[in-house]
Amino acid sequence: MSSNNTLIRSITIYAGFPIFIGGTLGNLLNVRFLWRTRHNPCG
Repeated sequence: MSSNNTLIRSITIYAGFPIFIGGTLGNLLNVRFLWRTRHNPCG
């Protein structure tokens, strides 16, 4: 039971961190591009 719990925890850590980092980077890029298009001199 302990090895199963450790396996699930390691899978969660190794699968969760790339998803979290990718989501954070995507969100920052999205905010940057939206901020750039919103600051036009005409509007």
